[in-house]
Amino acid sequence: ELFVTTLAAVNGASTISLDDPQGNTFTATFVRGDDKTGLALIRVPDKKFTYLALGDNFAGGEVQCSAFPTVAIFSPTPEVLAGHAAPIKPHDPKWLISFPKNPRLGGGPLTTSEGKIVGVEMTQRDSNPQQVPAVKLDDLKAFLAADAPKSAAPGADINYILMVTATVSK
Repeated sequence: ELFVTTLAAVNGASTISLDDPQGNTFTATFVRGDDKTGLALIRVPDKKFTYLALGDNFAGGEVQCSAFPTVAIFSPTPEVLAGHAAPIKPHDPKWLISFPKNPRLGGGPLTTSEGKIVGVEMTQRDSNPQQVPAVKLDDLKAFLAADAPKSAAPGADINYILMVTATVSK
């Protein structure tokens, strides 16, 4: 029932909803955010979803990312982008991923070919696709802490992704 997204997408939102490719909408609540990583944790109460497991470690290399790189206002279609993660430097907070096109919406999981999450892309609409910033696995694990999944759920599918929509009232 917990999802990681970008803090920018949900910070100050009066409503948060998630839409799946089948047209289902789920109402979510804000759990917490982290200014350092830019991550947020949201919850869809009383609903369980299949999830992807966190990787054990990752030093850089080939990744894939579920994203919405093609502009489509009424019918956004998720795509899986192949990318390359720069080698991770332990004390360097900056980590960049190279994709053939910009994922356009931050918060997409970065996964290995085995489907394990090794980071979160933090792109913006106009980011250079060759230099997409990302949150490293260690920082993601630290953010999730006790809320991290303990193991992979059977049937986890990187192609099933949800799009977060937030309404902010001021």
